[in-house]
Amino acid sequence: MGRRTAVFLLATAFLAPLLLWKASAPAFEEPANVVAKPADAVDYETHIKPLFQRYCYDCHIGKKAASGFRVETGALAVRGGDRGASVVAGKSDESILWQALVGKGDVARMPQDSDPLSDKDIDLVKRWIDAGARVPANETADDPP
Repeated sequence: MGRRTAVFLLATAFLAPLLLWKASAPAFEEPANVVAKPADAVDYETHIKPLFQRYCYDCHIGKKAASGFRVETGALAVRGGDRGASVVAGKSDESILWQALVGKGDVARMPQDSDPLSDKDIDLVKRWIDAGARVPANETADDPP
């Protein structure tokens, strides 16, 4: 037996089981409609809307909302009020909403007549804005709780 033949037979003996194992393993394909979210992703409906309901509804709903800033829907909250857009998607430091929560710049710290949000809640809002401040397109205003 020649040297080439021996090398070929040895290579085949070692590689064949690997190839057969790979061929028999079930292929895993991610379903096309599944979008993986990071474990720490902030969701408007799960995390942000409840904060608006708890801390902002007293002053910022309806046509008489303070400073024209309304939070009944995510789109209204992002749009802002008398000062213009309250959210600059991807840029929390430039967003009036985040500035108001931390008392930065010429914006009074909010909520004005109660305790400030916890650092954890403020961080949720910051991360939501920095991630693009996505809101549902078809959200409608609910009756205030």
